[in-house]
Amino acid sequence: MKTIKKNIWTLFYLVCFLSTVSFISITYFFYHIEKKEFTTKQKNIVKIKANAINSIFLQYEILLDILGFQILNSKDEKFIEKAKYATQSLLKYESSILGFSLASPDGKIFLLNTILNEKEDSYKNLLNDNQTKSSFIEALHCNKMIVGKSYFHEKLQKYIIPLRKAIKINNNVVAVISSAIDLNYTFRNILLTNSKFKQSFLFKQNNYFLEISEDKAFKKPIIKDEQKEFKEAILDKADLTLEQLKDKEKIITIENRENSSFSTIKYLKRFDLWIVIQSSKKELYTPILKTFIFMLIIVIAIQMLVYYLVRHIYKIEKSKQQHLYEKAIKDDLTGLFNRFYLTKKLEKNRPYSLLFLDIDNFKTLNDTFGHFYGDKILKIISIRLQRFIKEDDFIVRYSGDEFILITYNTNKEEIEILAKNILTDFSSINNIGKIKFTLSLSIGIVQYPINGRDQEEIKKYADIAMYEAKKIKNTFVFFENSLKDKYLRQSLIEQELRKAITNDEIYMMYQPQFDSNLNFHGVEALVRWENSKLGFVTPDEFIKIAENSGIMASLGNHIISKSLKDIKNIQDSLKKQFHLSINISMKQFIEKEFFNDLLHQIKKVKFKKEYITLEVTENVFIEDIEFIVNLLNRLKKQNLKISLDDFGTGYSSLSLLKKVPIDELKIDKSFIDDIINDVNSLNMAKSIITIGKQLNMSILAEGIETKEQKDLLDTLNCDLYQGYYYSKPLRKEQLKEFLKTTSS
Repeated sequence: MKTIKKNIWTLFYLVCFLSTVSFISITYFFYHIEKKEFTTKQKNIVKIKANAINSIFLQYEILLDILGFQILNSKDEKFIEKAKYATQSLLKYESSILGFSLASPDGKIFLLNTILNEKEDSYKNLLNDNQTKSSFIEALHCNKMIVGKSYFHEKLQKYIIPLRKAIKINNNVVAVISSAIDLNYTFRNILLTNSKFKQSFLFKQNNYFLEISEDKAFKKPIIKDEQKEFKEAILDKADLTLEQLKDKEKIITIENRENSSFSTIKYLKRFDLWIVIQSSKKELYTPILKTFIFMLIIVIAIQMLVYYLVRHIYKIEKSKQQHLYEKAIKDDLTGLFNRFYLTKKLEKNRPYSLLFLDIDNFKTLNDTFGHFYGDKILKIISIRLQRFIKEDDFIVRYSGDEFILITYNTNKEEIEILAKNILTDFSSINNIGKIKFTLSLSIGIVQYPINGRDQEEIKKYADIAMYEAKKIKNTFVFFENSLKDKYLRQSLIEQELRKAITNDEIYMMYQPQFDSNLNFHGVEALVRWENSKLGFVTPDEFIKIAENSGIMASLGNHIISKSLKDIKNIQDSLKKQFHLSINISMKQFIEKEFFNDLLHQIKKVKFKKEYITLEVTENVFIEDIEFIVNLLNRLKKQNLKISLDDFGTGYSSLSLLKKVPIDELKIDKSFIDDIINDVNSLNMAKSIITIGKQLNMSILAEGIETKEQKDLLDTLNCDLYQGYYYSKPLRKEQLKEFLKTTSS
């Protein structure tokens, strides 16, 4: 789940990162493209305005040239009047011209014609007037028209631009013709930008410039520091000297950070003028900002869409993962937690008590009523067990009919009460449809960390305690160290037993069997094991361990093989036929290949089948009875005899004896021991013999130790005897000598 969450949100963060990087990159490139286009557009505007201004001044220069030419060619005395008439006509038809004047090289005006009809003497000498002096002197020394300093004419209430040009004869200045033009009228349509973010400037390098803003023109001196900074910015941007820049008339754009503007500049070489279009950065940034906001909204919308999509996918995946997790930790049948959850849930640092519960005889119930009812029983048990849990406690279905209850209560007395309450509750009658039944449990109890250091150890000890309880059934057992020692011995037995056959530690002994007339009948094969670490281990101890650990199949085959070979060898050696009884474990008996393996070994040794008796205990019928009966019938067809060992101590019933093909009943030693002095034991032996005889079975009494026991059983019509009264179990060579002696 953590991985999925991490991956899907990583995808979202990646999308956000990529979209943000893309947004920044696009914005960056868009800004530079827009800036480039803006600069190019502004340069084009400057170029157009510069050409227009240049053209206007050239027109005026041509006009002044024509007037000057006419004046020079007037030889008569009335040339002044003619000049005045010509200029007056121009004033009448050209609204941009406000007046003309002719001045001698010494600055004295000798002809004046204005729209106000002013007299020549109303103006100062042009060389004596600070407003006209610089441009007049400049005109005296140039062959081109000079654009003078603009000023505000108080009487006309207009901004005036004086234009001056020297009239020369043989390179000698004879007069200077001047014209005053209306700045507003002439340059309004050219310098106006139709934008609140733009301003146009036209100025000379004389600290004065003309600025058109909206509907008026005005003069304003340039501060020296500003002039210096402006000049440095131009030169830095152009990477040229000022003279080189003037000579090439290059258009450049500079960025003024102080007033947040862009200025595009071009020098008009002929008229020594600078034209500047100054634009506020708002003009550039406003459309960029709009585009930026639009793109930002799109990016945010995409990110939000991806977020909701990812969140939706995450919720779906989380739901799926939760469902899968539920399936992973829950048992499908009962809805309880499973062993996987148990492993994950148990905390290392928190003490708890573990109750390992096993249903007594559940297999019998399952086989009797069917798996459908078996599942119903498990559901009933799971519901009942949940009545006994509190707060953080939980129940696990550990395996088929095994449950684990975890409680964080470690008070032994309270746990004992809990176990008793569970057993009492389960002892009540249950109903599934028309079927009524009672249940009982075997409970093993272990506590952490009192009894074990980790989960595996705790579960192992709980299993040991539960199996101890199962010996009695319908009870509970607390794990103790004595059980631990027993378990450790069982573990050691299992380990050593796995090597016992290879190490030749398993050997066979044979106890003779006789009939009532003391005639030798045969032997029962008895397995023995002696180990270097464990010493002598009784069959009752190691056979159960072999059955529970999966070793029984190989051990059983070894017992059959060894017994057949030993007895066949004795039979051939003594040329004497007698019966061999071999004990078959329940686990061995239900092995899939048991029948074929047995016949193969008999055939291999060439042992006569009619002399072989297979001894089984009553516990074998706890398994699938149909399978067992079918297998016994197949064995009978092979002329093999079947003996029911320890009859009367276990599961058998009279109805069962009618179903199974038994040839022989063996009376258990526990009945024989007290047969002389105990009426109940005597009556039990009588009943077994009577039942066997009625079913045409032979009766064998084992554990005969005295003549009195044998004589009493003779009166009860017992057929065969086995016990220390006749002989103790013998090794192969001992048996051979015993038979020689018996025969003689």
